[in-house]
Amino acid sequence: MLYVEQLQDAGFRVVEATDGEEAVRLALTLRPEAIIMDLSMPKLDGWDATRRIRADETMKGTYIVALSAMDGEISREMAFDAGCNDFIAKPFLAAALVQVLVLHFRDEPNGAGSVPSGRS
Repeated sequence: MLYVEQLQDAGFRVVEATDGEEAVRLALTLRPEAIIMDLSMPKLDGWDATRRIRADETMKGTYIVALSAMDGEISREMAFDAGCNDFIAKPFLAAALVQVLVLHFRDEPNGAGSVPSGRS
């Protein structure tokens, strides 16, 4: 909830998914500008969810930030190989996530994007 509140306070619209399959459905339906992808989700992990999202040509430009408690080089490489643009290791401060998104979207006209976040 803290992450959601911090993102909303920064001006982002947030839609949450409860599992990886729902994250894919929401992403392909809503076509967000950014996705916060937890790599450890039920039903479908974040790596496979990201691959499914990236398989849709219209989602190639979507900014995907991977979140994971597995802060090893292999997890990072797998996230980038799946199609993630950034990686943040848990635990982290909500402000760090907001900062990554604000920096990415600082040139956007309204300064905010739609950000679905998966959570396990």
